[in-house]
Amino acid sequence: MNYLKVLLYVYPRIGKVTADLEEVILSKALSSYNVNEKTETQIEKIIELVSIKDKLLLLKHNIESTLKELTCEENFMLEYKFFRRAKVLKNAYSDFKFDYCERTYFRKQTKLLLKIKESFLKKGMDKDWFLESFNNVKFIMNLYVKTNQGEKISFCDKRAKKLLSCSNEKERINPIKELNKKKTKLPFLSGGNIEAIIV
Repeated sequence: MNYLKVLLYVYPRIGKVTADLEEVILSKALSSYNVNEKTETQIEKIIELVSIKDKLLLLKHNIESTLKELTCEENFMLEYKFFRRAKVLKNAYSDFKFDYCERTYFRKQTKLLLKIKESFLKKGMDKDWFLESFNNVKFIMNLYVKTNQGEKISFCDKRAKKLLSCSNEKERINPIKELNKKKTKLPFLSGGNIEAIIV
């Protein structure tokens, strides 16, 4: 199920990555006359970039379709664990608290991932599809390797431990406040070199 986690980690960044890809594609097309490379090679590179962009946009569409099938609580759990968009958490879920213990939370997360997996499978998004579609996208494969090795995904999970609120606590902890304490960077976007995403 690690490929599924990777797709969820990637989802909030698809808009930025595809916008950057569009700029690179246009730049390559416009400056092709000034490159010391065979025309055929240049065209192949542009086609590969267009293909990656299209696959990412399809992924975004399919994930958004799946999100519409989920409850408010399930969307919040995904936002909290995988998407980590501060503005969304602050605006859409500012008063939302986990009203159960950590054990229940993790049980709910596991159940939610199984539900999402079922929805993805109906859309043809299984592990084989994932590997075939993104095996040449470097940052996605790096995330996949890290997830398989059990490493923490540093750009999206910098929460303090013991963060969840439990029903027997006097004062519940709001995860949004904890999120605001940490700033995160996206390693595959910070350098500004979009071609670094291609293997």
